[in-house]
This record gives sequence, C-alpha cells and structure tokens, in this order.
Amino acid sequence: MSRAGRNPRMLALQRRLKAFYAFGGAIVFAGAPFYLASLHLVAISSALYWGGFALAGLCVLTGLNLWQKADRADQGARGEEAVALVLDTLRTKGWTVEYGLRVKGVGDVDAFLQSPRGNAYVVEVKSHGGQVLSDGQSLYRRLRSGHQPFEKDFLNQAMQQALTLKREKQLRFVTPLVVFSRATVSAPHKLRGVHVLGKAEVVKYLQRLDAQ
Repeated sequence: MSRAGRNPRMLALQRRLKAFYAFGGAIVFAGAPFYLASLHLVAISSALYWGGFALAGLCVLTGLNLWQKADRADQGARGEEAVALVLDTLRTKGWTVEYGLRVKGVGDVDAFLQSPRGNAYVVEVKSHGGQVLSDGQSLYRRLRSGHQPFEKDFLNQAMQQALTLKREKQLRFVTPLVVFSRATVSAPHKLRGVHVLGKAEVVKYLQRLDAQ
C-alpha cells in the first residue's frame, strides 16, 4: 500500500524505540543509587533510593504508554492495508485510488477515489473491533464489556475531509465514507450524510452508489 503521508508502520516503530529507551531509563534510575553508593560517591540515604525508584516508575509508565500507542498504530496500519487490498480491485474497472493524502486542516486522508463517471469519494478507515451501532446521530460499539462510545466523532471527521478535498480539488461533490476493517457494522448505511459500512461490502456499495 503506497502512502503519500504518514506511515503507520514507521510511526509504530518509532514509538517502540522510544519505549525501549524509556524502559532502559527505568533500569538506569533504579540501579544508579546502588551503583553510586557502591563507589562511595554519595551517602546512602532512603531519599536517594526512593528518588531513583520514583524516576524508574515514571519511565516504566511512559514506556508502557508508548508501547500501547505503537500497538494501536500497528492495528491501524493493518486495517488500512486490508481495506486498500479491497479498494485496489476497483482500479481494474477504471477507478483511480490514492492513499495517505496529507490535507491541510484535516490531517491524513486514508483513501481518495474517483470513478470513471467522475464521482469522488473519501474513505476514512477504522480498525476497531466489536459491533458498530448507532443511536440515530452518533456511532458506538458493542463489546463483551458492554456499549462503548468511540473516542472521536468519525462521522464529522469524514465529512470534514470530504468538504476540504472538494474545495482543494475544486470538485462538484465528494462523498464521505467510514469503513471499518474489523468490526461488524449494524448502523444505518447513511448517517448525517456519511456512509458507514464494513470492509467486505465497500466495493459493491461504492459501485451501487456510483451508479445512482
């Protein structure tokens, strides 16, 4: 999958390297008081040891946070790649597909498509699991632990991308889609002007939409 903007795999790698540095720092801070005391460079005191342990604990927490962020970046990359494999089948039918566009004001656009009929679409890929539902205005997901709201308003995110690309590329209209690579989508297919669907149905859905 070719990406013109950020590379989630590289982002994940960078975060894992920073996590390793943080874990290394934890070892240094935890061991430094004992090392300095063994050389008789500092006086043995509880404050020195507790200070070292406190800094070590902070490093561990930082490392764990970075590692979790790296996991999310890897998951997002896998989701985008899975959807890209599906969308690429449209190329044989004359569609153009661009990935990872950097658009000022809205950040990275996962996929931008144009059909042979001249219609344009923007696809925001989400790699969340579970079952995607709607209350009529917003999306949320059902997990084993219960219902959980999403961390962002994906509908607004996709709509802003569509409006920005419409303006920048001077297009008549850009249709926004939110595509979930892993989740089962039970929400209405169109919500607040944004089409919401799963990876398996995106190609046929786009073709039907384009034929209207």
